Amino acid sequence: MRELFKRAEGIDTVSIEFFPEFVNKKMWLPKRQIFLGVSLEIRRSKYKRYFLCHIQAEAFQTNIYKTVIDIVRELCKRDYLIITKNRFNWYYYILANRHSIFRLAELDFYFDFPKNALQIPSEEITGIRRFATTVYSKDHKRRKSLWIMYDRISDLLYRNQHPKDFINSIPYPTRLEVRLCRANCAYLHFDNIRGDFYQIFSRYQSYIAKTWRKHGLIFGKIPQIEQHPFFNQILLLSTSDKPLHITGLEKTPRPLNKILEKDLFDTPENQIDALSEKDSEIYDELIGDFEKYGIEHIQTINRHQVSSYYRYK
Repeated sequence: MRELFKRAEGIDTVSIEFFPEFVNKKMWLPKRQIFLGVSLEIRRSKYKRYFLCHIQAEAFQTNIYKTVIDIVRELCKRDYLIITKNRFNWYYYILANRHSIFRLAELDFYFDFPKNALQIPSEEITGIRRFATTVYSKDHKRRKSLWIMYDRISDLLYRNQHPKDFINSIPYPTRLEVRLCRANCAYLHFDNIRGDFYQIFSRYQSYIAKTWRKHGLIFGKIPQIEQHPFFNQILLLSTSDKPLHITGLEKTPRPLNKILEKDLFDTPENQIDALSEKDSEIYDELIGDFEKYGIEHIQTINRHQVSSYYRYK
């Protein structure tokens, strides 16, 4: 776990929302349920309940897209989701029907700064957009704010999940986050997070730079540091005179039709024949990842709890 606090930039959270017809509501509790790096939440509005799974950085494998599929499969095994498939077919079935079972709800990128490299702006500068040790971008609407800057030490002390001496010694105490959700981003498509952090960031960098160009002024002058090759690119793109074009990103999909009952019992062979060209490419990519990294990296939530603890301790 401690190794994560030494990384200066990356993806902090991937959140997915399950469509209600696939949720076993008896298993979802009003209080948030937490595994190591994974939590389940029921979020309520006036007319609807949203079933969310938040996946934190410590749960990510090298291929983040595959991490999500693995976790969805594990939730099926634990009866949090209702999918009437033989367990040996779950992985393929989830991949082939991913857009009908769940959708990407939020994607958070983080950029951490060493001590004294970045100061949180005072209330005289930020006005009502500062709350305690947290500053929100000018589009602030609580969860809908795109950019946020905060003091990690204060945040971690409040959460009380790590020893105080360890928290006070973290090398990057100030964090900038860009939080993409359906309320502020038109490019929340699950297929946009294929691959590892580097591939995902390269797809989103123009969009993130565009948002920083619009909202970054309130955070003051941001230094370029060697630990930030990706954020330095954001600063470079956002300050250029050239227009920023969004390419390589798929737009947020509309909910698809429900899966037909007969589709729940298709054999893997029938499903493979029905694959689109794009799905075949994704499937081959994930199989290649399996062959490259070995079966010990194809982890479920339960196995990941054990392996992650010893890997990061």
